[in-house]
Amino acid sequence: MKHPAVRIPALDGLRGIAILSLLLYHYTTKFGEKFNTTLSTSVWEFSCGRYGVELFFIISGFVIYKMIERVHSPAEFLYRRIVRLYPTFWLCLGLTYVSMLYFGPDIYQRTAKEFYVNISMFPSLFCTRAIDDVYWSLLVQWCFYIFILLLLLLRLHRKMKYVAVIYLLCYAFICYDFKFITEWYYGSLFLLGISFYRIWRSDRGWFWHVIIFSCLFLTLFSPNRVDFIVMAVFLIIFYLFIYGETGVLKFPPLVFLGEISYALFLTHQYMGHSIQLLLMERGLTNYFLLLLCPMLLMILLAYLITICFEKPVITYLYRLGKRLFQWN
Repeated sequence: MKHPAVRIPALDGLRGIAILSLLLYHYTTKFGEKFNTTLSTSVWEFSCGRYGVELFFIISGFVIYKMIERVHSPAEFLYRRIVRLYPTFWLCLGLTYVSMLYFGPDIYQRTAKEFYVNISMFPSLFCTRAIDDVYWSLLVQWCFYIFILLLLLLRLHRKMKYVAVIYLLCYAFICYDFKFITEWYYGSLFLLGISFYRIWRSDRGWFWHVIIFSCLFLTLFSPNRVDFIVMAVFLIIFYLFIYGETGVLKFPPLVFLGEISYALFLTHQYMGHSIQLLLMERGLTNYFLLLLCPMLLMILLAYLITICFEKPVITYLYRLGKRLFQWN
């Protein structure tokens, strides 16, 4: 049995795949759509890269359920999530806002009022535009965290099998009698992560496998048939991961991207698009340079944020929490 506190390099490799998929999608397909150009898609585009967000949701389900085995109270869980997400988010929010203010295209300009609302991390709840529209997924993440927090408060987190069955029955009922609702689909992705974690922790009976393939089956109700195909690919990758076939996932560049993935996720889109536009304004039309230049620059920025800010700040705040609340 694996110890829940051990860091898993292959999981960083999965994060690396997810963030690399989003980089390729945003710098090819998304850029072409937003700015009505074929330069970014002239050689190759990666429209399926948008599913990198869904892969992050599955990883989050795995990681969060792994984490709640170590926390001592719902308050500690909430504190750890706030510390993990908000300081880095605020820094990346400020960097994106300032850079768009001075170097970004008009469609990415935001007012000071919009910036202040974005500090909450949930601008859509206040009918306000996001400083960068990748922030939409953070609200989905926090809905999952609040759900886990409720399970902890009600002491139901150790009865996850019952919770999983009830969730899937409700999900199936909605799919059959109403329509495919994206929010329920996202919930099933987190449930997939939890299921894979339980199998990884040696709970390898039939139950969690049935949950996994039930989630896959319900994806057939999606109006976008690609959802089912991509979900099946994710399941294959995760099965390889939990059964130790992690050679590719431990590829050092993927692990590196996974380690800086949060900062890279928060900063890459609008800043990267602005770099692409500046290069085009200076006459650059080479597809590969338009793709590689923003990727390398944003990876460098994310690395500096992670090393110089994210890791030391999180370490300090975790230690502070242990002293203040006397956690072990």
